Amino acid sequence: MNTYLLGLIFSLVLSQAVAELLGVQIYRQPLRLLAAVIPVFVAFTMWDVFAITRGHWSFGPGILPVRVLGILPVEEILFFLVIPYCSVNTYECFCELR
Repeated sequence: MNTYLLGLIFSLVLSQAVAELLGVQIYRQPLRLLAAVIPVFVAFTMWDVFAITRGHWSFGPGILPVRVLGILPVEEILFFLVIPYCSVNTYECFCELR
């Protein structure tokens, strides 16, 4: 397994573990969660596709060969979903600690 995917899994597991410990359940408000995650996902996916097709950005070996739209590695797509989710989750955890 590659380090990119391991980093995403680690981020998700750690963020969710802390949320469970504190009783934070952001998935109970799915529209609010989607409102935070979807714009980031769309904007950065479009940015990556643009940068890759223009030759400004590329991915080296060591990532999964699966490409979304024939361009983006699956890890990159997951990054744009997992990291915003973890960010919202972590924010809510800090709010719970106040």
